Amino acid sequence: MNDSAGSLSLTNNSDMVWVFQSNPPVIPSPEKATPEVKTFHEMAVATRMYSYSFMAPTETISVNSPPSTFEWVIDPDLSLAWTLQSFALKQVEKKAVAAARTYVTSGSPVRQAIWDCSKAAYDASVKVPKVLSSQYDPAELLKEGLSMTKSSVTCAQSWKTAAQRAAETATPIPPHAQLTAEAETAFKGGGELEQKSVGLLEGLAATATKFCKYSSRC
Repeated sequence: MNDSAGSLSLTNNSDMVWVFQSNPPVIPSPEKATPEVKTFHEMAVATRMYSYSFMAPTETISVNSPPSTFEWVIDPDLSLAWTLQSFALKQVEKKAVAAARTYVTSGSPVRQAIWDCSKAAYDASVKVPKVLSSQYDPAELLKEGLSMTKSSVTCAQSWKTAAQRAAETATPIPPHAQLTAEAETAFKGGGELEQKSVGLLEGLAATATKFCKYSSRC
């Protein structure tokens, strides 16, 4: 915090995405962001997921407003999209680092597949009317985003197309079946996706008062 300048620097050390609430809106300035974070911001705008300011995991931003004039709140929908993006990118990196690097490149088949899967998880999440209830199950929503349920085939179809295109450029990515097999493991026994799903619920519960202040989905 810079008291004399009335500004604040924030670093997101959580696994969740936080949005900013104020009137008038604050406009954070990026200070530090990985290529993955920058691409996630691009995805949010390009796919019309979220066109306002937010802070992704590991990101550092600054706001030229005193902290008393705004708040930051967990966004469950963006958080699930981020979780899926990060997991899918890790699976690509396991098979081919070169293919994973193309994620930050416009027009990349890897980018398109991961964006489509992440957007599918986001779309599934926003349809749940009450987040702070048993209706909201992050693990099941991530499975829907990954096309592991019958309710969504978007990810599977996009991933198949991307895999074909990637193979043509000698940068193969794991097939969709392998992606979902890895996900099944990650949903069990304290795996990554199980931990992230539980963590999101715990984070929402811990900040319920603030979340409900700005959301009708309590």
